[in-house]
Amino acid sequence: MSLAPDLVLFTAAYPFGTSSETFLEAELPVLGARFRRVFVLPSHRDEGARPLPDNAELVEMPWLDDASSLRRWGALASPAAVGSYARTLAAREGNLGVYLGHYRRLYADMLARELLKERWLQEWLERMGLRDALGYDYWFVNSTLALARVRASGGFRAAVARAHAFDLYEDRWPGHRVPFAEEKARGLDRVFAVSEHGAAALRRSLPGQRETVGRAYLGVERPKEEATPPVPLDDEGAPPLVVSCASLKSRKRIDLIPESLARLERPVRWVHFGDGPERERVEAAAAALPDRVEWTLAGHVDRDEVLAFYRRRSVDALVSMSEAEGLPFSMMEAIAHGIPVVAVGVQGVPELVGEDTGILLDPDAGPLEAAAALTRALEPGRFDRGRIRAVHRRLFDAESNYNRFCDVLIDCWQAQGPAR
Repeated sequence: MSLAPDLVLFTAAYPFGTSSETFLEAELPVLGARFRRVFVLPSHRDEGARPLPDNAELVEMPWLDDASSLRRWGALASPAAVGSYARTLAAREGNLGVYLGHYRRLYADMLARELLKERWLQEWLERMGLRDALGYDYWFVNSTLALARVRASGGFRAAVARAHAFDLYEDRWPGHRVPFAEEKARGLDRVFAVSEHGAAALRRSLPGQRETVGRAYLGVERPKEEATPPVPLDDEGAPPLVVSCASLKSRKRIDLIPESLARLERPVRWVHFGDGPERERVEAAAAALPDRVEWTLAGHVDRDEVLAFYRRRSVDALVSMSEAEGLPFSMMEAIAHGIPVVAVGVQGVPELVGEDTGILLDPDAGPLEAAAALTRALEPGRFDRGRIRAVHRRLFDAESNYNRFCDVLIDCWQAQGPAR
């Protein structure tokens, strides 16, 4: 494997916080091993922090402290702002109405902040002597416009971004436009969706940059003990154990899970990991469950604790009723542990859930259909846990996927020649 020089990684908050961007916990060690140095530039601060590899450094850029409104308006008065706005309006039919209709959110605030980021980033790169580095934004809506503009002016030798879900699916945004998507893609060398479904959506929305769009799966680590453990004493003879793992937000539709479990004709146990604004609604739905259903809303639980739960307990299925997903990390972790998944087949989910790994529900499925699918999934011998884990090893193993991704990044960097 060849060793690339320096990598500048843009995150939303990582390593700040304790629970966001957990995917990076597996990817960063590989990046650290493959690049000479890794500079991590988050967009926001959060409480707590996670460790970085020995050759990685947290860089606290000026944008972590919110710029004054005067500075933002000054950035908007620049020729750079006028040029980006004009190119965006002309890039696609309908952009004029969308951007004028959502002026404050899609133009005034976002563009101003990105132009200030560009200015600070250019100064930092010059000071650090990093104009030959590779820039990599972990999200397509983060510092991406600043990164693309710096790359276009020769500030990076190459620049790429990932795109997950909210940052690529247009229905998540006002007017069904990912902000400045055309301008960002034009300045980047590559954009990598985390699913085939996402890559196809990007190619449709960015026809002028179709050739730069690719797919690069995320991955999770193999469990430390892949052999199926003996049934723990407290699970022996107990009803089947069903888990769900998601934030309690409306689009996750967690309240439909107890409604589905209530329709099962057999006793069952349900544990949910995650918290959020819909907790009262979910608690009310769970409280109405019949006595044959045992339930626990565990709240926010660190990822390590969830994985330890999977190793200690004999989990029979993971269920998701979410109406929108990219390529769900929680489902990757389940199949890595040989746990079958029952999930709504939206967006990237069918790339994870197939005949070997679980049961897909139609997008319009409700509690009745989910209950029928869970009944099938809980039949003894319905799924082979070894085959489920084999799908993880073939498609979603962290070490394999992230090393392949590093190969692609390094090839992209080498193909561009020295920065100007």
